Amino acid sequence: MTYRNRPTRQRQPLRTLLIFTGIANLSAFLLAFQPLPQRLFAFSKQPTQSESTTSPLPSNVPMLKEVVASQIETIDAKLVQLEASLTPANSYAIPVEFQGQTFEKVELPSGEKVVALTFDDGPMPDTPKVLDLLKKYEVPATFFIVGSHMQAYPEFMKRVVEEGHAVGNHTWHHHYHPIDEATAAAEFGRTADLLQELTGVQTRLFRPPGGNLTNGLVDYAARNDYAVAMWSVDSRDYMLNLGGIAERVIGGIHSGAIVLLHDGGGPRGATVEALPQIIEVLEKQGYRFVTLPQLLRMKAEETRKAEAATL
Repeated sequence: MTYRNRPTRQRQPLRTLLIFTGIANLSAFLLAFQPLPQRLFAFSKQPTQSESTTSPLPSNVPMLKEVVASQIETIDAKLVQLEASLTPANSYAIPVEFQGQTFEKVELPSGEKVVALTFDDGPMPDTPKVLDLLKKYEVPATFFIVGSHMQAYPEFMKRVVEEGHAVGNHTWHHHYHPIDEATAAAEFGRTADLLQELTGVQTRLFRPPGGNLTNGLVDYAARNDYAVAMWSVDSRDYMLNLGGIAERVIGGIHSGAIVLLHDGGGPRGATVEALPQIIEVLEKQGYRFVTLPQLLRMKAEETRKAEAATL
């Protein structure tokens, strides 16, 4: 099968255009309520060079600011509805501002203590053990799936989705070496097609194998509107003889952290053993666990509200 490049959507500044259009319309609307003779009289009475040109702001400015902020919230809500209507219900919607972007952490303007646990290289035999613990603690996570592993363990893959976790593409073969356009399309496409066949899910999340940013995969992901998720806290659980997984995660944690863990790529008993301590300690410290799509949507929503408040 030949995997063609998925068409890249034009990420035009639709929201910006709508906001400025709304501001222009509102300004015209408010000015329309100022009587024409009064406006002409005011024009004829403009101060000369010898007169002071300082005057108080019009009294309707606070009202205009409030109305514009309200209109921006309305526009944002409509854009969310539009995006939802264009996105299948069984996909993990990614805000447009993150599509085609690479990020390591996602700090919220509010400073809320949130953390995203991510697991790479599954599904494999230790995946059910990880899922059991996440279910016990009611913690959502994000799994970056290797297509060939998903083919070998389809039931584990189905369980990941059924239990409410998010999924990202981690390519079919997990190669590190340079990859051309056609090969990249196949690596993404085979994984995406099997994921949808098994679970009905589509995803626009991607993590490059080994964190390699230069072998062609990240470039392909960016051109095709994938959000490229790296990490800010590395558990180093892939070093099989290295202990202290929980200590490294807890010691490096921060609000908006993306934690790298593994449920595949080798025996992950040490990760399974460390997971309860990680969850319990971070919860005691006031952290809340979210999936990566949840975290990105929270960031987008808070940023929009903060922008509206400054107008």
